[in-house]
Amino acid sequence: MPTDPIPEAQTKWQHLRQTLSQGADERIFLRDDGTIKYGISLTDTGIVNRGSCTANPLNHEDLTYLQQLQGEHKTTTEWADVLETCTQGIQREIHGPGDPAFEVFYAPSGTDLMYYPLLFGRLLHPDKPLLNVVTCLEELGSGTKLSSRGKYFSAYSQFGETLPTGEDIIDSSNLETVFYQARSEQGEILTHDQAILALVQAHPQHLIIVNLVYGSKSGIQDNLELIDKIDAPNVIWNVDLCQFRHRRSIVNRLIGKGALVMITGSKFYQAPPFCGALLVPQGLYRQLDQLANWEAARPFQKIFSQYDFPKPLRRHLSFLSGQINVAGILRWSVAVREMKRYLGIDREKRMEKVRAWNQTIIREMDRLEGFELIPDHKQTNKSIISFRLRKGAAYLSHEALKRFHYELVSQHYGQQYTFDRIFIGQPVAYTNSSFLRLSIGAKNVRQFVADDEREFARDREILYIIADKLKHFENA
Repeated sequence: MPTDPIPEAQTKWQHLRQTLSQGADERIFLRDDGTIKYGISLTDTGIVNRGSCTANPLNHEDLTYLQQLQGEHKTTTEWADVLETCTQGIQREIHGPGDPAFEVFYAPSGTDLMYYPLLFGRLLHPDKPLLNVVTCLEELGSGTKLSSRGKYFSAYSQFGETLPTGEDIIDSSNLETVFYQARSEQGEILTHDQAILALVQAHPQHLIIVNLVYGSKSGIQDNLELIDKIDAPNVIWNVDLCQFRHRRSIVNRLIGKGALVMITGSKFYQAPPFCGALLVPQGLYRQLDQLANWEAARPFQKIFSQYDFPKPLRRHLSFLSGQINVAGILRWSVAVREMKRYLGIDREKRMEKVRAWNQTIIREMDRLEGFELIPDHKQTNKSIISFRLRKGAAYLSHEALKRFHYELVSQHYGQQYTFDRIFIGQPVAYTNSSFLRLSIGAKNVRQFVADDEREFARDREILYIIADKLKHFENA
């Protein structure tokens, strides 16, 4: 069973845990033991978290903060005010003071964000056929293959209602989706610039949505210069920054180019899963605001709430649910609070600790048997280390790695170590292979800076636990 932080106050933490298991799809539903599908409890503070790319348990401070928010806000109007505070916080921390360069649209998860470009395409160009181009497919959310095709990807909505998974949300006869893989069979990172350029040139009558990824699950970064190379009026650029591990200047540069930018608060900034937001440049936002007919949004009424849209647009959307996503607001409140704290630290101090962590872990992996870094790891973000596991001559398959991961994060280690539980990034499959991830987030880096961490003893102990488990693991 997960250990709640304060035994005498278990009831209130259980209530918070129940709240945080709502407002998204079935990936965060509570199981009988109080954990979500990733094998952790969101209120278990006994976990050393190195899975900020997947799911994040709360710390004591966040638990107290969210409990206070829950106690102070009851009505929809009050929660709407908290949501507006989150919006202003995102705008301020990314763009700075003054008039915001973008408006914020919310969604239950990063996978749900993929619906927005399709909706905008239908709103702005209802008569044009849509071509949706998606890169880095196997390193995106598991439901992206469906959501990017305008289909329901999950069995439940943010409102807790059942959905017809796989069925069309929008008319698929006028939508074509093209997918590109992230890696080759050997694991090398693939580039698709020429293929995308040719695709755009071959479809002048289509509205084309090009979804680039800048920071995938393993840290892959598409070439953002492609936006300048393809200067076509029939292209909408949508950049997946959902891992949110990059400098604010990159976000602002993309917004300045007119690109949509997808972010989440539940990866690097370590809010509980899931919470997504789309940053929409003011130019495109003004076009949307001036539309007379928002009927194209009606098919999405099982996906979105009125409160997922900026306040001025809600007058167009009375047919959408008026239910406000309290769990999503709680998650974003944690993320915005962490953004302010993390970005308040000198950048070079932060980056020095990230580099030192990366070098220490890779050096230690080289000493241990069974670890193998994925190809082209030097091209990826240093706050994520992706690796395969091998027993003898055989790599652990994706199914074996899923079983290995679940056993790893489910066990208790308090009798041998100063921590009770560990969490790392879940397996990611590509072609016939699969890898695990160690991933640090903003809270981890802040702690490294505060402690002037140099040895990273806990992280090395996690490697020893993995290595020892690998020795005894049945690779069937």
